[in-house]
Amino acid sequence: MQNLPNTHPDAHVYLSSGGFCVQRSSHGFSRSPVDQTIKQTLNRDTKTRGGIVGFSLNKGSVKCWLLNAHERASISSKCRYLAGMVNPEISAQKELGKTRMKQDETDVLKLVQTMQSWTNPFETSEQLSGLSTGTVASSEVMCDLLNTYEKGKLASENFITERLIQKSTNIFKPIKRQSLLTFSTKEINGKQLMADKNNNTLKADRNIFGRLLVIAQTRQLDMREVLQFELGPFPWSLANVDVTPVKTNKSVLAGLLEKDVEQMQAIPEESMWIFDGMAVIQSITRITSTFSDLAIVVLKTILLVSKRAPRIDFVTDQYPTISIKN
Repeated sequence: MQNLPNTHPDAHVYLSSGGFCVQRSSHGFSRSPVDQTIKQTLNRDTKTRGGIVGFSLNKGSVKCWLLNAHERASISSKCRYLAGMVNPEISAQKELGKTRMKQDETDVLKLVQTMQSWTNPFETSEQLSGLSTGTVASSEVMCDLLNTYEKGKLASENFITERLIQKSTNIFKPIKRQSLLTFSTKEINGKQLMADKNNNTLKADRNIFGRLLVIAQTRQLDMREVLQFELGPFPWSLANVDVTPVKTNKSVLAGLLEKDVEQMQAIPEESMWIFDGMAVIQSITRITSTFSDLAIVVLKTILLVSKRAPRIDFVTDQYPTISIKN
């Protein structure tokens, strides 16, 4: 291929101008490899109900069937074109369909939510933390993670010295596992660490429960009202024992809210409506030139759906001063 300009200059010019792929329509970025095009055109048009398997036991018939395959494919393709069944100029790409575009947009939003829930790796910090969970590594885990290369190099040198140079150890003897601590070791494989975590949770709940019980007896409080509050130092639904935040996808909440709700077949005319502002704006397909036109389109969209509603709430994202988003 490096000598192609000298040995076959015509082939080099042809390949340099894009001769290694085929464009069957006027859409941009729609070229296909040559072998894929042959499968989609010639091979597809020559297919029979049973295919070549079991077509005929006569070798001459099979050879004849293969030699005139391109002619039969051309005839069948021309017939479909004359019947209006194929028009490459107006055939839409799957990637440009509404269903595919909607799925791509959903995938992008999921990817953005996942990345936003991770720890920012570009923020300067003296602590070593996981990107996905935000868990801060302990001193033991940090020591193993930062010294992995040195420990591996030392183990390699010992292997070469003991088994290849000094030959004091059999070369086929199993190699001892390093068993270095990592984030996954702490969460999954570290049984002792998990046991300590559960013990810490139990101790925190037990101590706070004892204090609440004493306070309730001293001040004559109703225990049913007291036990409505968290027993831990902070809500376990928001944080773990090691003070790391509990992370999950926000869209899970919508599924939990809708799971036990029976959907109505018909909405009463005098029902109150609550509109998600960003959802309404995202559903608008016509792009306006000014904010005034956008406001009119949003208002017409809301009034068209809600009709005779006595009350309409249009809710958008807000960032109060006292907020984790601020």
